[in-house]
Amino acid sequence: MVFGAMKIAWPGQYDKHFGREGKEKEREAAKRMWMQDEAFSRLTEQQIAIGIKKMISGSEYMPSLASFVNFCKAKPEDLGIPSVAEAWREACNNSHEVLSHKWSHQAVYLAGKQTDWHQIRGASGEKEVSRLRNQFGYCYQALVNRLMAGEDISGEIPLAITDQSRKTVEQMQERRGREQVAKAMEEYGIPERLSASSAMDRMRASLSAPCQRKKTRREAQVLAITDYSKERLANVVAMRRRDLGVGGAA
Repeated sequence: MVFGAMKIAWPGQYDKHFGREGKEKEREAAKRMWMQDEAFSRLTEQQIAIGIKKMISGSEYMPSLASFVNFCKAKPEDLGIPSVAEAWREACNNSHEVLSHKWSHQAVYLAGKQTDWHQIRGASGEKEVSRLRNQFGYCYQALVNRLMAGEDISGEIPLAITDQSRKTVEQMQERRGREQVAKAMEEYGIPERLSASSAMDRMRASLSAPCQRKKTRREAQVLAITDYSKERLANVVAMRRRDLGVGGAA
């Protein structure tokens, strides 16, 4: 297929190298060399078709094997889908309506999902936006490569989130947990230097003490939480005390 295209596109050059009488051996040897090349053998029919198209429109002379393989490297535009920049812009503009938006291509949605829609929606600051844009581009190009290999990407794809991204999320969750504990301790008048077990006893006493008025929703929620996970509350109170540099139990 490739040699046939070269014969049509560059008849003079092809005839000089392979077409003249007595050149049959050279032509067959060249074909065998191409077929046995590792990079060429991994190309799909769709990639070869793209390579032929680029070869004809972008080269003045018959390309070498290495040049042709480079022509076969697909970009999103070669598949009729948005470029990386266009896909990133679409993802950012529609990150608040990921289920209702009509995506230009499924790869755009999946790349956003792999990057994490929550992080895209909440991104602020040039450094954070740049990190997410690069991560999105990596995910999107990986999807393009899979499409070129003939894979079906319609199913669920594992998240391609870096270790640093996961660490950032964990840090945010831990910080929110500490803030919630500090607020609860302040609301119920629990000294920060109080031990974890003492803090638990005081909070339960505050919530369980008989009183004339009906418990508020907030109190009921906190009581339910303490009933559900005494050990968890003890751990986070201890963590709060550690942050403040407090020593042994009160």
